[in-house]
This record gives sequence, structure tokens and C-alpha cells, in this order.
Amino acid sequence: MSNLAVRVLATLAYSDQFQFPLLVDEIQQRLIGMTADVFSIENTLENLKRMELVEQDGDWYFLKGSQKFIEIRKGREQYLDEKTSEIKEFVDWAQHIPWIKAVVVTGSVAVRNVRPHSDVDFMIITMKRRLWLSRILVYIMTWLKGRRRTWYGHEQDSWCFNLWMDESALSLPLDKHDVYTAYEVCQAEWVMDRDAVQHRFYWANEWVRDFLPQFYLERVEEAREILSKFEEWWAQQEQKFAAPVLRKIGDVLCSAADGISYLIQHGYMYPHLTREIVGWHYAFFHPRNTHYLISQQWRASLAKVLK
Repeated sequence: MSNLAVRVLATLAYSDQFQFPLLVDEIQQRLIGMTADVFSIENTLENLKRMELVEQDGDWYFLKGSQKFIEIRKGREQYLDEKTSEIKEFVDWAQHIPWIKAVVVTGSVAVRNVRPHSDVDFMIITMKRRLWLSRILVYIMTWLKGRRRTWYGHEQDSWCFNLWMDESALSLPLDKHDVYTAYEVCQAEWVMDRDAVQHRFYWANEWVRDFLPQFYLERVEEAREILSKFEEWWAQQEQKFAAPVLRKIGDVLCSAADGISYLIQHGYMYPHLTREIVGWHYAFFHPRNTHYLISQQWRASLAKVLK
């Protein structure tokens, strides 16, 4: 079996665990560990079909025996409008917090693979030393809206703020450099972006290119276009700032308040912490070992078709 065939099969197996058949251009985009043109991928798929490892229905490709997932994927898209409305509701509010630089949708909603009553996963990027002040405001608003997710995580239609970072810590930690996180990074939907943070985020996580080179390069190119538009806009603006001394005093006071907020919130969270990673400039809330679970399911998908 060729290297490309192995990569295509691995890519389909990864999506299989999410009940997510792929189109040819989606296989090209999500191809794990290498890039390839559409013609080569189509020829490889034909070979895999002859080997009875892959099946095709219309334009959809999937592992042998996974045809039922086509209707499942199509059916889940009907719930997207509801989630889009929820996302807009949050973004409209978040724009009033000047410390929030970016709001990013991750998880199943970002890839339109929405189940009934799914929660919406968000990544929030803030100004430097404003993360914990921003988190307090977001927590209050989420609670008032009835969207708060507790430590037990059983609430339906909740808003889940799994990833927090300020603009000084955009690079994800080494223990998250894997296929699962690479997909999360590339599939993320940027629904609010001040100061072209998206561009800095992708360059800070260039390791993603080792896992999903085509997907990563597409995201970098999109971010570069956004950066170009932002620079053009900024060049046309009159830069009006408060007096430097007053601005410096305000910055020092807010940074101190953010540090106190971090100590208070970390003290509250400490008894509940399991696999979470929390620091002054970042907070990653994933109590389940999702990386391990996905990896196990991925192996199971491959084993199912190869046995």
C-alpha cells in the first residue's frame, strides 16, 4: 500500500469516529501528514475501493460499512441555525468587553456536525493580563443567560469556554501537539477578531503544519488576508489615545486586578482540577482525557476495516 493510500485511509478513519463521511476536497484538506493533488487522491480512493477498504456513495467517501453516516452527517446540519443564533448572541455581547481580542468556535459546531442540544465550545483570546477579569464578566453573563456549564457538564445547550489565553501566550503547550489538537486548531471558526489575532495565533502554532499541512496552509493564507485588511483599515484611522500617564496608571491597576482575580478564581477551581492546565496567561479546561479517547477510537476505526 502506498504512503498516500495509508494517509487517506488514516484520514477517513479519523473522521469515521465522528460519523463524518468526507468529500474529495475535504480529504485533500484534512490529509494527515502530507499534501497531495485531487487527481492523486481520487486515484488512491479508487484503489482503496478495489481493496474493499473504502466505499463511495455519490460524492461521499467513508470506511467500509459506514454508509449510514452519510444521513447522520446531513441530518446534523439542520441544528446549525440554532447554534449560529446562539453564537451571534454571545459575540454581540462580547464585543462590549474591550479586553476580549477574539472569540473562536471550536468542536463539533465549528465543523457543522451538530447533535441535538449540543453545547457550543468557545476559545477566548484576551489582551495581555486581562484574561481573568474578562472571564469574570463572561461567567456572569453566561450565568444570567442560563448557558453556564458546571463542573459536572450535564447541561444541554450550554456555552463551554474550554480554552482561554491572552495574546502573550498564543502557542499551545507541547503536550497538546498532536493530531487531535491540530484538527481543533484548523477547524476553528473565528467569529470575532480584533487586531488580526488570528494571524498571530496560527504563526505561533506552526507545529500544526506537521500534522495537517494542507489545512494549516489554508488557514494561514486566510489569516494573512485578514491581516492585510486590518492594516489597511488601521492606517486610515486617527490614533486617539488618552494621556500616556493616565493610560499607564490604568494599565497597572487593571493588571493588578487581573492578578487578584486569577488568585481568587484559581483558589475556587483548585478542588475541582483534574487534567486542567491553569496559569495567569492561559487556562485549558478539558477534564476528560479527550486526546487519549480519540486516539483509541481512531485505532478502533482502522482495526474495524483492516481485520
